[in-house]
Amino acid sequence: MERHFHKSQLDKPHDKRSAKLFTVTRVTRFVLLASLVLFAGFVVARFASPRLLQVTRFSSLRKDLPHAEDADQKGGGGNATRSRIAFMFLTRGPLPLAPLWEKFFRGARGRFTIYIHASNVSLTPDPSDLPAVFRHRMIPASPVVWGDISVITAERKLLAYALVDPRNQYFALVSEMCIPLWPFDYIHDYIATAHVSLLDADYDRYGEAFHHYERHIFYPDIKREHYVGGSQWFVLQRRHARIVLQDTTHYRRHKASCAFRMRTGSRFCCADEHYVQILLHTWDRAGISGFSSTFADWSEADWHPKLFTADNITAHTIRTIKAAKHFVPYKSFWKDFKSNFSHIVDPSLPQPPLITSNGFCVVGGQLRNCFLFARKFDVSNLDFLMHNSRTLFGF
Repeated sequence: MERHFHKSQLDKPHDKRSAKLFTVTRVTRFVLLASLVLFAGFVVARFASPRLLQVTRFSSLRKDLPHAEDADQKGGGGNATRSRIAFMFLTRGPLPLAPLWEKFFRGARGRFTIYIHASNVSLTPDPSDLPAVFRHRMIPASPVVWGDISVITAERKLLAYALVDPRNQYFALVSEMCIPLWPFDYIHDYIATAHVSLLDADYDRYGEAFHHYERHIFYPDIKREHYVGGSQWFVLQRRHARIVLQDTTHYRRHKASCAFRMRTGSRFCCADEHYVQILLHTWDRAGISGFSSTFADWSEADWHPKLFTADNITAHTIRTIKAAKHFVPYKSFWKDFKSNFSHIVDPSLPQPPLITSNGFCVVGGQLRNCFLFARKFDVSNLDFLMHNSRTLFGF
């Protein structure tokens, strides 16, 4: 007599030995499949093109900018054939100098975009109180602690959002206390013709950078001879912005260094003055300028640069900063700010001694003014800066 079996009966093992073999086979298949998926992920992360990584990781980020298209029409939209500068504002919350920046952006439609990371949401102004170009440009923010790895995390997040737009070719990191020193056209042309990233990355012969090097954490991924230091503020070319965003090794090492310094009682790791500088100095030393895009006065030899207020800012100070064509490594120059800068406004005085062999700001084979932006300016300067913007800045 012919017997008929239900499909479930055929799939079910008929003895304990078969059941055990059946279970082992299923587990083996699952392990092999999981291993294959992990390996495929590793291959993509290691060898995929930057464009593929950009799409897979960040294609949905633009959704986090509500009314982004409307904001583009008011500020960064327009002619898509021109390369754009992504202005990435790393702020504590407020934008006290927003009116000056709004004046700077006038007439530059289609040549810039704005991204704002405000670490303290409670201090963030209402969008209706901001100039139109700044509305709806906030990205989801995370807490930022000065001198901590969280500063780098915020910078990378800004780059992630800015890289989504393929029209963004240059990436300028500024703070709420930065001011532009030149008209938009000058800054755009300066950056576009430089073909290098404006980044301060120096060996720091005074020893501050080496003081932060922990061999047991950084080696062998970051060797001592590659451990450079520099100003946090930069303008990156798109190829360098992608390197920073796709990096995992250097970021992980700096994160471990910050954790180690906290455990051992050191208050700060200052990764923002080393991470991007070391990474790009290692990968493309010839592709960085060696000096920062942003001026800061370290003459007070403090943890922070000098704060310019209404009591100490003058037109002469602004002109002096703009006239600089000579730079000196990270922090060391500003300890004697007055004597080193006096020659700029009085050519009869002797030139200061060069501290490095590359002490002049040469961009595109030409000697240029060093700084495009300056800091730190508080809100008490706003009336003076707005009233004199045409004379001092050209806008």
